Amino acid sequence: MFGAVIGNPGSVLGSGLAARGRPLLRSVAMLAGIGVNVGMLIALVPNLGAVGAAIAAALANALTGQLVAFMAGRVLRLRAREMLIPTSADVQLTLRLVIALLKRR
Repeated sequence: MFGAVIGNPGSVLGSGLAARGRPLLRSVAMLAGIGVNVGMLIALVPNLGAVGAAIAAALANALTGQLVAFMAGRVLRLRAREMLIPTSADVQLTLRLVIALLKRR
């Protein structure tokens, strides 16, 4: 759960990087995550087994997502707060869209 929550914004931001013509940056972050995952698997699995593998995957996913977020911030010239924390305008727009979709039924 930890890796998914911390890492998932990176998936969305990775699409933003690709849309801005910088898909290689996401690939670099993913390679870094793979390297961390493999290294941690080698270090943790012999002693911790499946729990070690889960820890390795969660930390690698979190690192990859945060690295993509950092790169996206640089390319898009946005602060982390602007990319990751919804504003009241975001919430209002989401509610309007949900209500509009529900009315279609």
